Amino acid sequence: FASKLFNTTGIGSPIIRIRDLKKQQAATWSTEDSPKGFMVSPGQLLVGMDGEFNPTLWYGEASLVNQRICLVESLEKVSSAFLYFSLIPIMKKIENGAAGSTVIHIGKGDIDAITISNPGEGILHAYSELVSPMLDYVVVLSAQSRNLKLIRDSLLPRLISGELVIPEEMLAS
Repeated sequence: FASKLFNTTGIGSPIIRIRDLKKQQAATWSTEDSPKGFMVSPGQLLVGMDGEFNPTLWYGEASLVNQRICLVESLEKVSSAFLYFSLIPIMKKIENGAAGSTVIHIGKGDIDAITISNPGEGILHAYSELVSPMLDYVVVLSAQSRNLKLIRDSLLPRLISGELVIPEEMLAS
């Protein structure tokens, strides 16, 4: 994406940058119509390819992905939850051994070369049945939290200014 089209006012499409992975929230938008970009949905697995290589299950809103972030998908049918927890120690090992001038980097080839042992369909199914609903719930709670924050941010200035008054019976405990 052309950085000259980036904004922080929420105009256009949200763009996930590496620094947004920890906060689970895009802080940059772009008005650029980029056919190269791809949309990431909540629950998909991302890995930053510069600095820290922490696997991140994206809980933020659907957003386009900026450069140097990799969407990780399995060649076989395994859950994102299994991939996520399997990748944590692998990516730490890569991070500890990666070389770079001031910021460590990995490439798509490094990620493509990762192999994870398949414990078998039965174990994968049982794991997915146990863990995936918990991670799905985190996605739902994150969306609710974002909505509540928006409501709070729109109501608080009106409360402070006196434009909005809370009835006395609602304040009683």
